[in-house]
Amino acid sequence: MSGGSHPFGFRPQGMAGTVPRTFIHGSLHTRKVYTLGKSTHAPDSKKTQRIPRMSDDILDRLMVQLHDRARELPEGSYTTKLIQGGIPKIAGKILEEAREVIEAAGEPGESGRVHTVREAADVIYHLWVLLATRSIHVDEIRHELARREGVSGLEEKRLRTEKS
Repeated sequence: MSGGSHPFGFRPQGMAGTVPRTFIHGSLHTRKVYTLGKSTHAPDSKKTQRIPRMSDDILDRLMVQLHDRARELPEGSYTTKLIQGGIPKIAGKILEEAREVIEAAGEPGESGRVHTVREAADVIYHLWVLLATRSIHVDEIRHELARREGVSGLEEKRLRTEKS
């Protein structure tokens, strides 16, 4: 994704209409509906689900928007095109963007640093499209990282290997 606009079409923070208000949790066809900051339920659900209102953090907003796109598949959306291509298409983009961020990291000076930031954003976007198709939310990633906090990477890997 070198150059050009970002595919997720976010408007700058503070612009009206940038924060979707609901997302689906579970598979893409689940009936659980979450409304940010409110309690709600799907028409056939007896349980009310509640999640806290998202912060103004762009990463939270991006994840919510990607879940919306995965559910709604809006026509003309780059995200929709990726999702419709399935895991192979998304995985190919993740690999492409990972190569680009590594190349950018090897570029000297401030321009190389700026290029690395841009490519890193592309890697995150494409990875998060993959997560949204699996109905994985950013808070699940936060919880997993918190679970690992303070544990040696070697020890954590050993524990995972023992469980396999």
